[in-house]
Amino acid sequence: MENEEVLDTKLLRNRIMELEYDEITKDRVKEIFIEETGKEPPSTINIYKSADIIDESEANGFKGTIIHFYDEIGINQTYTITRGSELTEDNSWRSEDWLYNIMGIFVGRNSNQYIAAINFDEKVTELILNKKEVSYNIDLKKFGLGHSLGGNLNTLIQLTTERYDSTYTTNPAPPTFYQLYSIDDDFAEELNEKFSINPFDLTAIYDIDPKSLKEFTEDYYKDSGKNIHHTITEQDFLHAVASNVRGFINVGETTKIDAFPNKEVESINKLIAALPDEVVRDIQVYLAKNYSGAYNEGGFDGFIQELTGIDGAFIDDLIEYEGWDYVQNLPGLVSDFSAMARDIRDKLPQVINYVQMLYTQLPGILDTLHDLNYITIEEKNLITTELEGLEQDLLSIFDTADAFLSLPTAVQIFQIRSVITDIKGDFSSSRSRIDVILGETSELQSIFNSAVDAHGLGSVIGALGIMENKRYTAGGDLIFSAIVDGEEIDVNVSSATRIYTKGMSLIEEKQTLLNQLKQHYEMEYLQDFELRKKNLMEQIDDMESRPYAYQHLLGNFTYDTKQFYHLRKIYVHDYIEPLPNNGFRAPFENMFTYMESDIEKTTATLTAIRNTIEQLFEEEKEIANTIF
Repeated sequence: MENEEVLDTKLLRNRIMELEYDEITKDRVKEIFIEETGKEPPSTINIYKSADIIDESEANGFKGTIIHFYDEIGINQTYTITRGSELTEDNSWRSEDWLYNIMGIFVGRNSNQYIAAINFDEKVTELILNKKEVSYNIDLKKFGLGHSLGGNLNTLIQLTTERYDSTYTTNPAPPTFYQLYSIDDDFAEELNEKFSINPFDLTAIYDIDPKSLKEFTEDYYKDSGKNIHHTITEQDFLHAVASNVRGFINVGETTKIDAFPNKEVESINKLIAALPDEVVRDIQVYLAKNYSGAYNEGGFDGFIQELTGIDGAFIDDLIEYEGWDYVQNLPGLVSDFSAMARDIRDKLPQVINYVQMLYTQLPGILDTLHDLNYITIEEKNLITTELEGLEQDLLSIFDTADAFLSLPTAVQIFQIRSVITDIKGDFSSSRSRIDVILGETSELQSIFNSAVDAHGLGSVIGALGIMENKRYTAGGDLIFSAIVDGEEIDVNVSSATRIYTKGMSLIEEKQTLLNQLKQHYEMEYLQDFELRKKNLMEQIDDMESRPYAYQHLLGNFTYDTKQFYHLRKIYVHDYIEPLPNNGFRAPFENMFTYMESDIEKTTATLTAIRNTIEQLFEEEKEIANTIF
């Protein structure tokens, strides 16, 4: 049927989505399409990357890619892929995506990446529709794809704009009603009226019964969510969080799969369910009331500076400093560090006080973890000790900054390097304490590691592959097991596909080069020869028809002599030898024939490889039909 979905299976969509974390290229898209379908992809594939379309200042950490498939016989589709969370940004220590997860989704006080994603899709759609060299005879169909944070963004976009024909997500961070309340003005207005919320009170919504909010929100977005399809692994940590933490909603159709079909791996659902709701609410209110403004204004750096007093830009410079740098930048270093130290002295105590308040909930949480057999008594005591140590590290940073500010300026100059070293040491100590907790809580760590692994696209692809009798290597290659002469062998379909797609790409380049050579040969030799011959014959005709115009060719005569000697006729013997065959044409034509023959042979070999891939798929279908 016309304009059917190009990426029409879960495996195909997830493998394309996985490229977003690496690099999406036309060749890789073609390879994966052939591997998963055994068919040729649409004739035209264009890739649009967000970094090339929207300014970094407008992106606010958002990254994405849009793939446009076009084939004049029946395909005109875009797939907008919004990238999931990254631990840190490229070439940066900042964890912008995960802070957006907290402030944008969990607290619901920021929509920067949502706005950037819509902006990206709008600009690319406009570029596609306004292409002058293409006359589309098929309406453009649009699809949204997303994993993790990317799944959250495209779910939000579909709920609020319904711009996609369908949206597909994998292990998404579900939207929260706090998030939608901040983004969707119409929804916010109805919510305010339904629950008598004061729109000028930033934290009023957190006091409303979350179950009632969830029911109202899911009903409100029921129609706009009908074309949203989620694939979720049962062990995914985000699924456990969304199932037990206030704020998250369920919209659209959900398919659950086992991330580890050949193992018994439990989810962390019981662990997350043990978190007291009042603690979750307190964190949301605390962040919304104290830090949402700073985050919305200054992003990651603004949030961190408002939270701790630490200046991110200053830290960037400090990380690069070595011995001589301290001396060379001493005056500015003392001034900048003094300003940051004052901020640390003013703001860090609030964080320390809040951490101390949360500690009152710690014993109950640890007792629950012990009751669930996630930690032993020894591990419980170790966690308590190390977390108390983290508090001491924060206090030490405060004391160091406070002591530095109490010194005279002249002494500060000599103490600056030592003070910075002390603060770096406290940060290092904090990281070491976290490492100890992670290293000594093996059972808990194993469960969390499994939950994290289950969240990744690699686990999802592997699980989906097993369901279709496929498996994938760590590098992402598709492997088929086949029986040949009674023995089982592994067939690397990806390797064969790469040979085919790269070979066809080279064939296209060769054919293009051959066409260019033929064109130049025609123009520079054959056509030029005929043009010169034509010009010469025209000149001959002119001489024969107007001999008097060439009187000057007879030489110089006196005036009276010219009266008697007139050029009255010119006869030209105009036989022109053609271009020689053996001496000229044959070498060119033999070269072209050889190249054409080489292209035909290589194409035949590559076609045989493709046919083999197709036969594997047919055989695999027969096996599946026999089993099921």
